[in-house]
Amino acid sequence: MQKGSDPNIPSNYKPVAYTVSVFTVDKHLSAIDKVLLTLQTNISSVLNKVLTGFVSGAGIVSVTDTILTAINKINGNQILDVTAITALTPTAPTTVVSATANLTSIVKEQTIEYTTTATNTTTLPAASIANSGNKIRIINKAAFAINSATSNIIPLASSTPGTAIIAATAGKFAILQSDGTAYWHIIDAN
Repeated sequence: MQKGSDPNIPSNYKPVAYTVSVFTVDKHLSAIDKVLLTLQTNISSVLNKVLTGFVSGAGIVSVTDTILTAINKINGNQILDVTAITALTPTAPTTVVSATANLTSIVKEQTIEYTTTATNTTTLPAASIANSGNKIRIINKAAFAINSATSNIIPLASSTPGTAIIAATAGKFAILQSDGTAYWHIIDAN
């Protein structure tokens, strides 16, 4: 650029020459390559080790567990889950059961329709033997109340167990869900 040809360049501007030095990075790269090769070797040796001392056992995996302990617990949890499902899953679920009187329900029943002429008592399976999450639908086609034989029902608007399932009104329903321990929770109703 010539002096004075650009109004943005001050009149006392003097160009400065810079020297660029070229240096080799081979020394630095070889050190990084050595570190990467060491890491790769260490990872490979861990991945290729034989798993010894494995004993399947259930439990909650925590941050203090070793890899082996965590695998033991995960495997044990999966075995327990499969065993529980196999033991409690009905082989032939009943879709709808019609009831005209008191009923003792079993785990495989999914929907119970009451068409009765008096208040009814349903003996539900123990929530502890029903899979956690197992659901039973109860439909009231008559104007009579439907109650549980034991105080194992958790209503929609309370956490206090009781026996009431459906009020004495035709067309009402309730969906009960097992918590897998002690109670059947009403999770939907009208």
